[in-house]
Amino acid sequence: MMDIEKLNQEVERIMGDPEIRSAYDPTLPRTLNAAIDRMQALSSYAGGAVSDLVLQVGRSKFGEEPACGRCTSPACCWQVVSVTLMEALPIARALRHLNQDTAKFLARLEDLGQWQRSMNAAAWFNMHEPCPFQDQQNRCMIYAQRPIACRQHFAWTPDPLYCRGDSPESVQARTLRLAVEMVIDTILLAEQSLRVSFGIHRESLPVNVLPTAVLSCFRAFAAATRGKDDFRRALEQAPALTPADLEVMRAVAS
Repeated sequence: MMDIEKLNQEVERIMGDPEIRSAYDPTLPRTLNAAIDRMQALSSYAGGAVSDLVLQVGRSKFGEEPACGRCTSPACCWQVVSVTLMEALPIARALRHLNQDTAKFLARLEDLGQWQRSMNAAAWFNMHEPCPFQDQQNRCMIYAQRPIACRQHFAWTPDPLYCRGDSPESVQARTLRLAVEMVIDTILLAEQSLRVSFGIHRESLPVNVLPTAVLSCFRAFAAATRGKDDFRRALEQAPALTPADLEVMRAVAS
């Protein structure tokens, strides 16, 4: 079981990080900013623990550091990434801070989300479609807010093909099994915090592909300017991956 007292101490420490404080959005209610600060801190805590486990297993297996620092390809960012709204909210707020909430960018997120849900993950990887959150120099614009799935992906070879999650050179799946209980507990705690803050009645907040989840948060932020109830309704109505979506995305490429 998770040590809640220790977790809360770590979250309070992480919430003091300048990277979190710098994303404060004065156009949003103070209570919403505070709740999102906590979402990001919880995600960072869980993601950091997953990263440590990945590195521990990988170093033991390969006897060296991962090749990510030597890689010149952004292949790790060709993956389909699914996230909870708890992870997407800090990402959307950070992008708003960077003035990325333009009509053109939102339209791209909508298109990418539809495409990712319409094909299996291997087919999407082979399209080499860049992540929408990379800048023109292939740098991650949301590195401080990156999802847990991104934090736990390492490769011990510079060949971009090995960045696929099903590669024998990736320890992603092995360590995910070790960390999943802690991650789930952390996400549930984050969901509970948001529900309490905003009176959200949805039984389970949705999981979706990253572009769609971030787009839902952008729309919720727009609603927040009209009032707390509008923000709550927007999150309650955010779309989730359906069983049909998951069947398509998990299909084995022919």
